[in-house]
Amino acid sequence: MKTIDDVFVKEWKLFYPRAIQLETSSLCNSHCTYCPYDSVSKIFPKSIISEDLFISIINQVKHFQPQLFAPYMNNEPFADKHFLKRLKIIRDALPNTFIDIATNGSLLTEELSQELLSPEYAVDEIKINFPTIIKEEYENLTSLNYDLTLDRVIKFINIAR
Repeated sequence: MKTIDDVFVKEWKLFYPRAIQLETSSLCNSHCTYCPYDSVSKIFPKSIISEDLFISIINQVKHFQPQLFAPYMNNEPFADKHFLKRLKIIRDALPNTFIDIATNGSLLTEELSQELLSPEYAVDEIKINFPTIIKEEYENLTSLNYDLTLDRVIKFINIAR
């Protein structure tokens, strides 16, 4: 299994970005005190990228095959109801690119977890942000339901094994 460190060991001589980060949705179901999302979401409208713009961007980067593609930024990627479809388009266009996802884990239902981990998406890294194991702290930091999110994260880990 390759890691993100393995990706950046390779020399990059192209005059293109070696890493691409694309936020497909500016939506998030959390209000983490340590994240700029709340400030950013007041400046920019909450929206989901159009299919045409998304395809245009993927077509522009596929000719140089970046080493890393991260379809998230200051958002919860799974708040985009089209995320798995988009993830498949990314993987098909960038077969050798390291795909990295970060999530708060709260939307990782069993069904989504099963599908996300299927070989057709070939996600290389999924980071789950769970900032503390102390329930009250967690809920104060994230505004998410601790028990529900922890249950979903544990089920995701078990499915991944």
